[in-house]
Amino acid sequence: TSYRPYCTSYSSSTLQDINGYYTSTVYYFRFDPIIWKVLELDETNNKVFLFANIALDAQDYFYNYNLTRTIDGKTVYQNNYEYSTIRSWLNDNFYNTAFTKEEQQIILDTLVDNSVLSTGYTPNQNACNDTIDKIFLLSYSDVVNSKYGFISYISRQLKSTDYAKAQGCVKSTSTSYLGNCNWWLRSPVRNLSNNACYVDYNGYVGGYIYVNRTLLGVVPALWISI
Repeated sequence: TSYRPYCTSYSSSTLQDINGYYTSTVYYFRFDPIIWKVLELDETNNKVFLFANIALDAQDYFYNYNLTRTIDGKTVYQNNYEYSTIRSWLNDNFYNTAFTKEEQQIILDTLVDNSVLSTGYTPNQNACNDTIDKIFLLSYSDVVNSKYGFISYISRQLKSTDYAKAQGCVKSTSTSYLGNCNWWLRSPVRNLSNNACYVDYNGYVGGYIYVNRTLLGVVPALWISI
C-alpha cells in the first residue's frame, strides 16, 4: 500500500516503481536455494568460506545517519559495523529465514576482522571492534584479496534477485553493466562517520554512501563446517 523510501530519512522517493513494482499490487517470488561461491577451503580445520553469488535483498546499513550514540561510555558513530542494523538483520532476520535448523547447525561462529587494515584506510578512526557472527558482510580488504578470487573488477560484479529489486535495490541501466547492482561492504569510511563502503555495479571498490540508503544489495558471507 505504500512505497519503501530509498533513504530512511525520506518518505516519497523510491526505486521500487523504477524496478517495475507498484503499490496496491501483490507479487509472488519463487523461493530458490541460495547459490554460494567458495572463497576459501580450509581442509585443516574442515571448514569452508562461502559468499552468495547474487545480492539477496536490499537493506540500509544503519537506519539513522544523524544518530551518534554513547555505548559503554564510548561514542558510537553511524558507520560502526558492530552496532549496525545490517549486522543485526543478517544474524537474526536473514539467519532465521534463509536456513533450516539443520543448516544452522553447520554455520560457524566467525571472529570477523573489523580492524583498521580491513577497512582499506590507514588510519581510520571509524574502525570498530571485531565481532563474532554467524553471517556477515565482506570487508574492503576481502574484496581486493586475490586469494578469494577477486582478481579484477569483473570478479566483483554482481546482480540482484527479483526480490531485492522489489525492495528497491538499484540496478545499472548501462549497456556494459546491465542489471548489475551496488552492494554493501561492512567497512566504514575514514573521516565520514555516516558513510560506509560499497562495491559499484562495475566492480569498482572504494565508493561510499550514506548508511541510511536502502538501495544497495546485501550479499551475505559465512563459514560452514564440512
